[in-house]
Order: sequence, then structure tokens, then C-alpha cells
Amino acid sequence: MNIIVISIMVLNILSFFILSNMLKGIETKYRIVVTGLFILINYIIANIIFNIGQAGMTGEFTGPVRNVLVFSILPINLILMASPLAIQINKLKSKDIEKDKFIKNIIICLVIDLILIIIECNYVKGTIAGIVNLQNNN
Repeated sequence: MNIIVISIMVLNILSFFILSNMLKGIETKYRIVVTGLFILINYIIANIIFNIGQAGMTGEFTGPVRNVLVFSILPINLILMASPLAIQINKLKSKDIEKDKFIKNIIICLVIDLILIIIECNYVKGTIAGIVNLQNNN
């Protein structure tokens, strides 16, 4: 279990640096704020995904099970969902794209993010169902 927790911590730290690196063309203060907002938003999304995945299951998962699943989802979301948005923000700030194209790209990214969230909800639901089966068998 310790190896899993350490691996999850390393993944979260790496995802933070990857996201921050995506914003390297932006001043440091703005980069820290945007990175922090992305982490906060994706933490909230990870909790929502967990709650949706848990819906309809017998028993409530709190504590270690919840934390492991939520903090496993967080780096995936930061890399898959937040990084493309960070790239678009970086392009806008460095004036590589116009505002109209930026908005179009953000909408495309958000639609893809929504699809990923739906997939993650199903994945988490299956994971929680597997945990319930393991608990029932013991």
C-alpha cells in the first residue's frame, strides 16, 4: 500500500510541474495563479467524479479509499484536461493566436474534457463496484 501512496504522490507532483511547464511563457505570478486554479478545479471535478461513481453503491466510501481514488484521478485530469487548456492560455498570452481562435479552441477542449469526465465516471463506478465485491467476499 505504501508503494501505491508514494506513486500517487509522485504522479501528483509531476503533473503539477508538467502543468506549470505548459505555462512557461507566462509571468511567474500569473503561472502560479493559473496552475493553482487548475489544481483546485480538477480536485473538485475529481471529487464530483468519485461521488457520481459512488452513487447507487451500497455503503459509503470515505477515508483512505476515497483519498486514493480522488488523488489517482487528479494527476490524470491535470495532464489530460488542464494541459490543453494551459497550452491555449499560453498561446493567447504570448499572442500566438487571436482571441476568436482561442475561444473556439477552449470550447473544443471543454467538450473533450466533458467526454473524458463521463468516461472517468464509468471507470470509477466499475472500480468502486470491484471494491464492494472484494468487501462482500471477505
